[in-house]
Amino acid sequence: MSDLPLRSESVHYEPVHFELVSSSFCGACRQTRMALTRVLQLVPGSTLTEFDVAGDPGRAASLNIEHTPTTIIRDSHGREVTRAVGVPSLPQILVAAARARDAVAASSDSTDRRSQP
Repeated sequence: MSDLPLRSESVHYEPVHFELVSSSFCGACRQTRMALTRVLQLVPGSTLTEFDVAGDPGRAASLNIEHTPTTIIRDSHGREVTRAVGVPSLPQILVAAARARDAVAASSDSTDRRSQP
């Protein structure tokens, strides 16, 4: 056994938002939903919303959705970081989540530098 004391640290993670654009009879959409559900378990602070293109065609058009499934990854400010068309792999989604968090860190670093005298 180790003699090192255990410390409980509160770690803050920037939220990552996944938006799944799907359609009712899309087998690939079900696979994508399953992968994203797994990512929600692995990425603290992440959220998922899903909408069906048939139910909200205007929203799909405004997002330039041409195929389903499409997954849009947004940072904690709601900015689109990247998107995937088709079924992304778990590693691809995790890399996208890391990029979303890095994007927030980079934007806050540049804001911090601008506010310094």
